[in-house]
Amino acid sequence: MNRQTLLSTLRSLGIHGGAWQWFASYLEGRSYQVTWRGSTSAPRRLSTGVPQDSVLGPLLFSLYTRSLGAVISSHGFSYHCYADDSQLIFSIPPSDTNVSARISAVAATVSGERSVKAKLHHPAVLTCDWKCPDSLKWTLFEKRDSVLAQCDQTSCRSEEGFNISHDQYLKGNPHLTITAADYSTRGLYTCQCDGKEVCDVRLVIETQVLSREITPGEPIDVHLPLTDLVEVSFTASDAAQPSDLQICTVNGEKIQIINPDYKERASRINTLQIKEGRVSDGGSYTVRDVENEETLTIVKVHVRGKRV
Repeated sequence: MNRQTLLSTLRSLGIHGGAWQWFASYLEGRSYQVTWRGSTSAPRRLSTGVPQDSVLGPLLFSLYTRSLGAVISSHGFSYHCYADDSQLIFSIPPSDTNVSARISAVAATVSGERSVKAKLHHPAVLTCDWKCPDSLKWTLFEKRDSVLAQCDQTSCRSEEGFNISHDQYLKGNPHLTITAADYSTRGLYTCQCDGKEVCDVRLVIETQVLSREITPGEPIDVHLPLTDLVEVSFTASDAAQPSDLQICTVNGEKIQIINPDYKERASRINTLQIKEGRVSDGGSYTVRDVENEETLTIVKVHVRGKRV
């Protein structure tokens, strides 16, 4: 269960403000451990699902899946839902050549597996293979009243930053091009033909991997992308396995230091700056978008010098 989708569902149901923040707090900050033959693993962050054996668990799961019927119906299918299974029901004329594409469109919407990874500030193409005989439009899944691009048999129109080819639309390839993908354009996009969903594509920004080399005493700058709540964690260069030691969280202009070792050394000036870099600071710093559960940047820092 994707928690961001669940929180978006709660917001669409009219849960806002303090109540929404309560649910977000209830879901976030959880971890799990595995015990096997007397040994217990280190805690690992839990980013999906709801707590088992909880009072809210079944209710939240029901709310999470409540839109399944609407999603299936929006593609022109009937359905039967059971406790652990769902059936799609539809009839087609022998001449229908879009059967496979229709089923794939439903599966992609439900599973959320169709996605496009784009480099930051590079063009991104959201593909859709569907020959639409009537009006077609692209929107964000959660903002369907805001049309980003639309086509009919005579022409295509699009908002600034988006583009769609009329020739490709007529050929059955109404792909949407985002001219310069950035963190503000991330999300799930949907393409509708005559009011019915035919394609859903999620845009993801590719993780940036940067390298820095400093001498002991120099500050370490970790770039913080302009996005929502992010967390910064650290894994030492000589660590046998990723430790993901959490340094801080940053929400807009507000920084919260988690690790006391960094309390006096870390500050935010468009970047997270760690003063007086030490040899022990060499390693990987990971910037992760907490709200969207995406890794945005990995900064690999090498500190010249040897441990003494």
